[in-house]
Amino acid sequence: SPIRFILDKTLRTPVESSIFNDSARTFILSEANDSDRNGAEIIPIKFTKQLGQQICDLLAERAIQSLIVEGGAKTLQTFIDENLWDEALIFKGEAVLKEGIEAPNITTGATFKTQIGSDTFIHIKNNLV
Repeated sequence: SPIRFILDKTLRTPVESSIFNDSARTFILSEANDSDRNGAEIIPIKFTKQLGQQICDLLAERAIQSLIVEGGAKTLQTFIDENLWDEALIFKGEAVLKEGIEAPNITTGATFKTQIGSDTFIHIKNNLV
């Protein structure tokens, strides 16, 4: 069964959010001091250097061996920079965006590409782990 871990430094996620339901156990990693958030357990964490390693250590303490990271560029880049990833799955479309936040940068790994319609599916395996 999946377990949800939410990074929320200041507990800004509204308690009315659909993520707070009974479909999966939910933990919030935060610097804010609160014991419960609409059924989710708050786990204190420092949002400093080695954030990815702190998260992996917390998961290991709970005997969780696998993590799928769904996040923005900063969160994903944290795990890439700390070399805490096995593989990346990327869908790349034809559109070129001239504004916004740049995608994470992965500079190493065995890359496999497949064309799916006008999109490209890219599978990168980390060869440093």
